[in-house]
Amino acid sequence: MKIVKYTKLKKNKYSILFDDDSKYDFYDDLILKHGLLLKKELTKEELKALIKENNSLDAFYVAVDYLNRKLRTKKEIITYLKKKEYGTEEINKTIKTLEERNLINDLFVATCYMNDQINFNLKGPYKIKDELEKLGVSSDIINEVIDYQDPRFQDNISKIVNKKVKANHKYGKRMLVNKIKNDLYTMGYHDVNDIVLDYDDQDLLKSEYNKLLKKYQNHPNKEYIIKQKLYQKGYDVADLDI
Repeated sequence: MKIVKYTKLKKNKYSILFDDDSKYDFYDDLILKHGLLLKKELTKEELKALIKENNSLDAFYVAVDYLNRKLRTKKEIITYLKKKEYGTEEINKTIKTLEERNLINDLFVATCYMNDQINFNLKGPYKIKDELEKLGVSSDIINEVIDYQDPRFQDNISKIVNKKVKANHKYGKRMLVNKIKNDLYTMGYHDVNDIVLDYDDQDLLKSEYNKLLKKYQNHPNKEYIIKQKLYQKGYDVADLDI
């Protein structure tokens, strides 16, 4: 098969037209590697091998472009290439090349991910652990990067608690503590049973009481209903004088 024409394309590619009117797009890397500018002719076997090599190179460049957007784990890259419908051989070759060039490093990715989640999203160790597992990071690497005694976790707990307390406008201390514990658990902090709030809810109690009194002032059982509503919101109504 004789090469009739080269047409330059985007992304370092050339379209090659053959004398049978067939046309194939190849990366300039392969054109130079196989001396096609000089050779001008290919057998069907050579063309088949070149197409196969070009597909592998295409998978590699797609993976590199995917990596350039943000750090990725090995599993993320494999999943992405599968979605792009590359074959197993092309994917395996791409992963091997990326690893050889140190473009895949799950330890580095996991460390960066953990630091970002701690510093910017205030996440706890168990939440980070779950997310790293979903990203395909091995348990050995996860255990290496996550220090459950990292003082930043305790600092973040304090930040979260303070934020929740300041944002509270309706719950009593008891319910607020339970809500904060649930929120912390969801964020990956599982050992928070000993949370103690330095929090006085008396002003909020009076405000809630006045609202309920206005609402149920004509109800025959208003005393019982008001106390019940306040208790449900987490207020200590044992000493409430109604």
